[in-house]
Amino acid sequence: MAQAGGVKGFSVGLLVEVLCAALAGGRLGPQQGSFTDNDGQPIDNGQFFIAIDPEGFSGGGFDATIQQLMSSINEQQGARLPNARRDANKRRLAVEGLEIEAGLLARLQAFA
Repeated sequence: MAQAGGVKGFSVGLLVEVLCAALAGGRLGPQQGSFTDNDGQPIDNGQFFIAIDPEGFSGGGFDATIQQLMSSINEQQGARLPNARRDANKRRLAVEGLEIEAGLLARLQAFA
């Protein structure tokens, strides 16, 4: 298993393996078949679902703490939150628009 994100990243990956393979009865990640390649191996992945009431666990401070966390990440040079690039592109394209070649536009309109 390749380490990602240092000790915490490894720990999160280990927790996922424990919950989804050991607890749920699936195969460990390296033993699973591929979701995309026809490798002849059964996928046999386990799944684990959990529902958490964040406000109940946090005593009502969840939203404020998450806002602080997001701000601390955004303030770091080169760091970004998941989907930040996609969100920025959506905002930019909403203003600038998106050029589409006329032939492609006609094909897309034919599907509509």
